[in-house]
Amino acid sequence: MARIPELKSPLEAEARLSRKRFWLLLASVFGIGIAILGVFAYRLTSSSLNGMIVDNVTGEPLIANVRTSGKSIQSNKQGEFALKGRPGQVRLTFSRKGYESQKATFDIPFLIGKNVGKIRLENGVITGEIKEAAVAPQTVSTATISIGSKSVKVNSGRYVIKGVPVGKRLLKVDSPAHEKFEEHISVKGGGNEVLIILSLTPKETARRYVQAWQSKDYGEMYDYAHPDSKAAYAREDYVADKMKEDKEEAFEISSFTLGDTTVSHEWTFNETGKTYKDVAEIELTSTYKIPALVVPGGSSEHTMHEKAYFVKMGHLWENLITR
Repeated sequence: MARIPELKSPLEAEARLSRKRFWLLLASVFGIGIAILGVFAYRLTSSSLNGMIVDNVTGEPLIANVRTSGKSIQSNKQGEFALKGRPGQVRLTFSRKGYESQKATFDIPFLIGKNVGKIRLENGVITGEIKEAAVAPQTVSTATISIGSKSVKVNSGRYVIKGVPVGKRLLKVDSPAHEKFEEHISVKGGGNEVLIILSLTPKETARRYVQAWQSKDYGEMYDYAHPDSKAAYAREDYVADKMKEDKEEAFEISSFTLGDTTVSHEWTFNETGKTYKDVAEIELTSTYKIPALVVPGGSSEHTMHEKAYFVKMGHLWENLITR
């Protein structure tokens, strides 16, 4: 015999539906709570660090590398960068080709993260003095100093070159009356002080030597002499003889000209028989007066053609013949 289903009242059906809704609502609230707790837990175990990388001198933003343990990113065109990770201490390395790398340690707080502001990377700034290697040094006021694509003019013996990439660089100097200068230097980020010593050309050395002779500065003339010449003639004797000669003859150079410089691979000094290598030979034509020696026609002016010989000793060209 078939069982007749039990009929429920409308109130019982409504009660059952209410209980079902309650459990569904409770489950939804519980799920939302779990999600909120998950987000909160994530925020407690993760944070962020951001900032901007700029050129230390110009302040312009830089595209640079930002590296931490196991992770590396790159700043954008505005120099901005952002890193996500766990709160706590983090050590970063900021680098870009041509700039000095910079390392820094930051403490990243919970929840709010950290903005480290501007990270300034430095390339090289080269400053220094430029001097002469000479018997009587003068201030170098005309010179061009270049390194890579950058070049500057000397100002009263000093110079400044900004924005030089770090690393090993070739420094060049071009200055009238001085030999060309080239030297490899190691550039670090920030300031680099480099002293530049320029040698005179053989012709400029000869010009100053004759000027000392013209002004009768016999001590300075002697200082131009090569050590082998000095060994054969003491300074005091040389100066005394020149002063005596001047008193007796009243010798005076009116003018002089210097010819081209020829460098001989080998040259033998007749007075000593000694042979020297890479000797600069310079033609010298001088017009001088000796009142006691009057040529026909009544003029006391004479023209003399001779050669001067200089050998490089360190930074100096030194005269092999002392007068």
